[in-house]
Amino acid sequence: MNIRDIIRETDGEELAALAQFFVGRADDENAAGELSVDAFMQMASKMGINIDKDTLQAAVQSGQLGGIADMNDDKIVFKSKKAAELNPADRYMSLDKAKMTMQQAAKRAANKRK
Repeated sequence: MNIRDIIRETDGEELAALAQFFVGRADDENAAGELSVDAFMQMASKMGINIDKDTLQAAVQSGQLGGIADMNDDKIVFKSKKAAELNPADRYMSLDKAKMTMQQAAKRAANKRK
């Protein structure tokens, strides 16, 4: 019997745990936790979670992955202590950026329905 059979974590919980692992790792190394999106997706794939960039972006924006501070097409920035020290003004999204992000997400969702 596998531990996964006993615990039965959802994919979202496992992705959140993976993100939290990188936060802890960055804090242990006193580094600003950054990782390429492709590397994060490969690690998730090795854990048995198939996810694409759009789904990952939607999970980050909705707050399901609390350990991730920001994500763009190339990299993920984790909520490490060092990252917060480097850019304290960037901890919160500006109103313009939030509107642009929501418009992009709505556009992607509309394109998927076509």
